[in-house]
Amino acid sequence: SYQGVVVRPVSDNVTVRPVKEGVELTTAGGLHLSPAADAGNPAVAPPPPGMPAPQSVPQPVPSQFAAAPQQVPPPGGSSAAMEPPRAQPAAQMQGRRLFNLPAWKRGDLDHFTEARQDLQLAVVNAPESERAKAQLDLARFYFANGFGQETLGLLDVLQQNQPDLEGWPEFRALRGAARVLTGDLDGAEADLSIPALAGNPEAGLWRAAIAADRRDWPKAMAGFRASGQILNSYPEPMIGKLGLRAAETALETRDTGTAKRLLDRVLEHGGPDQEENPQTQYLRGLLFAQTGETDQAREQLTAAFNSYDRFYRAKAGLALTNLELSEGKMSPTAAAEQLAGLTFTWRGDDLEMQIRARMGEVLIAGGEYAKGFNAMKETAALVADTPRAEAITKEMSRIFADLYKDGAQRLPTLDALQLYDQFRELTPVGEAGDEIIRQLAERLISIDLLNRAADLLQHQVEFRLSGLDKARVGTRLASVRLLDNKPEEALKALELSNIAGLPADLAAERRLMQAKALAELNRGDDALQILAQDDSTNANLLRVDIAWKGQKWDAAALALNKVVGPPPAAGKPLDPNASQLVLNRAVALALAGDGNGLNLLKKDFEGAMKGTPNEDAFRILTRPEQAMGLIDVGTIRSRVAEVDMFKKFLKEYRGKQTADKPTS
Repeated sequence: SYQGVVVRPVSDNVTVRPVKEGVELTTAGGLHLSPAADAGNPAVAPPPPGMPAPQSVPQPVPSQFAAAPQQVPPPGGSSAAMEPPRAQPAAQMQGRRLFNLPAWKRGDLDHFTEARQDLQLAVVNAPESERAKAQLDLARFYFANGFGQETLGLLDVLQQNQPDLEGWPEFRALRGAARVLTGDLDGAEADLSIPALAGNPEAGLWRAAIAADRRDWPKAMAGFRASGQILNSYPEPMIGKLGLRAAETALETRDTGTAKRLLDRVLEHGGPDQEENPQTQYLRGLLFAQTGETDQAREQLTAAFNSYDRFYRAKAGLALTNLELSEGKMSPTAAAEQLAGLTFTWRGDDLEMQIRARMGEVLIAGGEYAKGFNAMKETAALVADTPRAEAITKEMSRIFADLYKDGAQRLPTLDALQLYDQFRELTPVGEAGDEIIRQLAERLISIDLLNRAADLLQHQVEFRLSGLDKARVGTRLASVRLLDNKPEEALKALELSNIAGLPADLAAERRLMQAKALAELNRGDDALQILAQDDSTNANLLRVDIAWKGQKWDAAALALNKVVGPPPAAGKPLDPNASQLVLNRAVALALAGDGNGLNLLKKDFEGAMKGTPNEDAFRILTRPEQAMGLIDVGTIRSRVAEVDMFKKFLKEYRGKQTADKPTS
């Protein structure tokens, strides 16, 4: 009215106070007003269901955060009664620009000091009611010129004086972007991810910058692509700060075309000074390296490495090392030394972890496995319980599995065992890890480190395997225990790995192991009873051993007869193994006093034994006088050592793996 204004608050939260040019109505978060078409209507009803959500009219200070003037609906828009604020903020922020950077900058850097002093004086000289607006103008000025900490300082003052600013999307957007500039990524994400800003493309641009700083390249690339037009509209220094982040993201995702366009735009806006920027030099070096222009890459990376910026000196040093390695111009040892030096150039964040992890990989590539794994292990410990630690651990396991897939044949056996003992926790789970252990155990068996091999297999049987795989490895464990003269442990291994429904071949192998163990425990009769239904070559070899040990020469000769089989064709010599079996049968027949048997053996094999290493011994044992007992047992044993026919089978035994793996 001509006399003044009457305000009847519906809510106790509404505050009314006179200001220099009118009356101020405020509440936490802002108010809703009816459209202008309803002016003078004393009873304005809320919008019916299905009508557009009301738009907010900000408080005097927060109104300065508006980036677009359409705060009050145009004539003919929907009506709304006064309701609690923040009812539909997200819908209002969709598609709106948040920052008017060209206007906020107030000129180029040549006029920076003058503009800053003018704004600072405006804050000092402003009346109480206008000071907040002046402070906000100064904060925006600092932000547009890339000064994040100064921006946050002024926003903190504003927020302390008016706590309800936390509810304003424009305030949160400005503070979130300033936090990006200062490296406060968690705070920035909290500000820029509020529902009111969720669909805003400009907020999405700054969220992409957060993802880039966190090295979440796919997420960052998606954000930068969605907000590319906004980024292109930014002046310096923002086009540089965000454009270079976007370019690095493109390079990390191998999109060299996008990276080149972004770098060209940054250089276009930044001019000669931008070309001397270590970050720009580093990224251009990466681009040239990815496009195969190695000379240009080395030139740009070297320039960044020689700069006074320690961060990009470290990044460029890492990239240069990788480039030199890829071209074969640097040995892994020299590269590891170079990377070790870089850990003193930059410390305390993810870049140091990248350098340390790479140093471990390079040491491993150079054959210094223990040093390399230790370097990677220490790096993972420094960033424990983070995605980086998980990635390093996975890479260590991959390298370890690749090294040991053939039992680490590239390493001496003892070195392979020592390295395995030191880093056994890297053994993969499942079949790949089981095969690694088996391969290493076989290498140990080959050099008669039987106890260590048995320890590896025992751990598999007890803790890693089940079903048919457990039975197979348990059988191999029993054979190793027998080779190590531990028959009781062999029986325990068989018992531990016993399962129902064994295939016939595996069951036969396990019977042989059990019989051998019983024989070694002087339970020969029990062993022969187990072999009663087995007429295989290996069973007969074991019968020979049992009979020989019990000095049952007739039984030994009979079993050897089955093993030796018929004589070869005329003129065909025996191989050394077969000739030894024939000689052993001659020994058994001689000790049994079986002259007829010796005569038949001589008749059948005299020609075949000629030219073999055992020719002379066979001739002596099959002389007629030998059958009459003229050569005593001691003489025979002095010429032919006590046999262990089954030992060769044990040494050559392998737990056979079928193509179809059993289910555990």
